[in-house]
Amino acid sequence: MPTTFLIVAASCAALLTFPAFYGAIRGPSLYDRIVSINVISTVSIIAIALLSFAFDNTSFLDVALVFALCGFVGTTAIIKAIRSGSLGRKTKP
Repeated sequence: MPTTFLIVAASCAALLTFPAFYGAIRGPSLYDRIVSINVISTVSIIAIALLSFAFDNTSFLDVALVFALCGFVGTTAIIKAIRSGSLGRKTKP
């Protein structure tokens, strides 16, 4: 019974990514799109962690941890590039 519950919870978490995809595509601003991508990343990490507990496989948690670190570093790099103005725009010498 607990395994079925965890799999259903992971499936529901995966379904929650679709509104975030919509926000990432149609977001009114660039920052809203970045937040939507962070939501997708976070929900994916939650789904991986739930499946790890459901299948009693701790290697999934390693994958979730690496995915979380990559998401954090990527988001930080994108925000820094946007704020510094070096994201595809020519800067003044």
